[in-house]
Amino acid sequence: MTENIITRVGVPEPFNRDRLSQQIRGTGSVPEVGVKILHIDSSQCSSDSRSDASALVAGLVVDRSDATRALWIVDVVHGHFTPRELPGRIVDFLVKHQGYQRASIEKIIGSGFLSALISNECEKRGIAFPKLLWLPMQVQASKARRIGRLARLSNENRLFLVAGNWNDAWLDQASKFDPTSKNNHGRGDDLLDASCGLVNGVFGL
Repeated sequence: MTENIITRVGVPEPFNRDRLSQQIRGTGSVPEVGVKILHIDSSQCSSDSRSDASALVAGLVVDRSDATRALWIVDVVHGHFTPRELPGRIVDFLVKHQGYQRASIEKIIGSGFLSALISNECEKRGIAFPKLLWLPMQVQASKARRIGRLARLSNENRLFLVAGNWNDAWLDQASKFDPTSKNNHGRGDDLLDASCGLVNGVFGL
């Protein structure tokens, strides 16, 4: 079976769960040098269990000795947070991973209101409003291509998951991901899609 991420018909291959399981590393294995990047996908801030979940992802881009780059997914927080809960979750995550070089968040309907709520949360805690890069919502038709980039990194042994209580959920979504599906809503790929935000615009990944 080929490990080339693009098949003959041009459809991204799914992840190999066994390979991904072998790419889980302990917290003590995380490289000390790298570019810390965060991405947030708020998924309309819905508390409906049938809808997509919000996902907050922290990653580390690491230069390797062979002149390639690897992506370490360091931490993932996900759940069906209400609009009242989400700002606090976001601020908690940003504080936990302070020292990041870039923090991006998907710009959706209601993002202006979410930004105001984050600002209020920061004011209550007496901390500065974080610098966030608000990115336009990704075109849904390109979802398979975006997630395919992560699968390619895994196949090239350039994707690593740091051991955490989110690993099983991430691997479950990866193993069930169907790149040929035309139904994007609620299909259970929130963690993968949010993780794609880590590689957006990063040269060499």
